[in-house]
Amino acid sequence: MRTCDAVVIGGGPAGSTAAHLLARSGHDVVLLERERFPRFHIGESLLPANMPLLERLGVRETLERGGSVPKYGARLSTATGSPAVRIRFSDGLLPCAPRALQVVRSTFDDVLLRACAGAGAEVREAHEVTEARRDADSWIVRAAGPDGVVEVRARHLVDGSGRDTFLARSRGTKEMASGHRRAAVYAHYHGVPRESGPTAGDVRLTVRRDGWLWMIPLADDLTSVGLVVQGDALRAQSRTPELALEHALQHTPVWRECLADATRVSPIHATSNYSYSCGAVVRDGAITIGDASAFLDPIFSTGVWLAMRGGESAADALRRCLASPARSTAILDEWRIDQERTTRYYWRLIDSFYRPEFVDLLLQPSNAPILRGIVPALNSVFAGMGPGTLELRARLWLFETIQALHRRFDIRPHLDLGSVFDH
Repeated sequence: MRTCDAVVIGGGPAGSTAAHLLARSGHDVVLLERERFPRFHIGESLLPANMPLLERLGVRETLERGGSVPKYGARLSTATGSPAVRIRFSDGLLPCAPRALQVVRSTFDDVLLRACAGAGAEVREAHEVTEARRDADSWIVRAAGPDGVVEVRARHLVDGSGRDTFLARSRGTKEMASGHRRAAVYAHYHGVPRESGPTAGDVRLTVRRDGWLWMIPLADDLTSVGLVVQGDALRAQSRTPELALEHALQHTPVWRECLADATRVSPIHATSNYSYSCGAVVRDGAITIGDASAFLDPIFSTGVWLAMRGGESAADALRRCLASPARSTAILDEWRIDQERTTRYYWRLIDSFYRPEFVDLLLQPSNAPILRGIVPALNSVFAGMGPGTLELRARLWLFETIQALHRRFDIRPHLDLGSVFDH
């Protein structure tokens, strides 16, 4: 039986970050990944908050050289393209990198995993974990690989298994998020026109009454295009995912024009029951990170950032645990509190976004002096700078208060967003 300090399930951004940093600090780490990389994955839009961590992992230059598209902001609009607003990361309340990257996830994840192996972690691809059990003060993990079953004993277990949610499934603790039972349908296209200059890499989001659409510019004239909509609304249409996406694109004027000469170059992928939580993030020396812990609605492009942030902080916490085993419980409890606080913060923002008044106010900003500080605060949120400072939270609280007033007194005109499936 292989023994080590920590075993990591999953080689995505969360798992590879955690294993990389633990191995680089001198610890013996085994990472078990079910698939062989590179492999297709969604979630191509990174945030400025990612950039310092990419630097810490030593992969930023590799990613930028490899054709990743610079992203300086995002553009949100109605189905007709007006009104619209552009988010500029450089105009945020909190200092951060002025840009992020748009990446092809198959390449991005592969770069992270190779860097993890280069840092000294033992990476085993095509090893599907079948069992993880607690034994005294250690974890024993079994995985089926090309050469048979392997067993690994480790003091700590890190579940970075993504939407497979290995520990949550085995414990029966995975719960779908009430009110967020959405589905996503998406594909890659060639030939989608882009703006020139700094706005060429902007994410484009179009908001509808019952969902929203995304357009993410990638390298080599590739563009990720997708739809997020309530799952029951999608099922009620009795359409295949292909027809549902085509219908949404054809009946959203700004997108119909943009995609008129584009060609789909990938299969159409569909994911249902989009948002969930998985219960306790720390239990018996095992911790869950990234999508194995919770999956938040992707409207703010927080998925990869939260996964990597969780992997980084998990590695830092486990390094302290391995140095001072007697303090492990206190260290992991401190880590748990931080993780749960961050997740609650973004859940609150996501709930707020899906209220009609959020979009009314965001797309129709006011120049009133009391409101001028809200846009920089939102820019920082969209850059991944949360939970942030007391000043940031205060300005977001003010925005929530104004939303409540708008619900009652109609501070701004109500936008007619239309339904994805009106026709």
